[in-house]
Amino acid sequence: MINDNKITFIGHYDVHNVKGVGQLSGTRYVTTGSFNMSYTDNFNGELIEIQFRYFLRYIALGKETNFTLENVVHLTINANGDEAASFDTGGDIVKCQ
Repeated sequence: MINDNKITFIGHYDVHNVKGVGQLSGTRYVTTGSFNMSYTDNFNGELIEIQFRYFLRYIALGKETNFTLENVVHLTINANGDEAASFDTGGDIVKCQ
């Protein structure tokens, strides 16, 4: 979308029914998840913002534990090209269920 001298791009996609097997455990999983990305740029050069978030759910087939991987990254760059704000979960957040 382009509006008031600013462009914004938002992307989203879902992942469903991806199958895998644990290398060490042999546990069979079905995966679902989503990926979201946004990008905003003011054409006047004042600000660029980028944000990326994803989560993947690994659903065990059987009695094994399910788990979710999640990651969030945010970056804001000011008119001088300096990093004005930054956030990163530092890798995957693992949640067992």
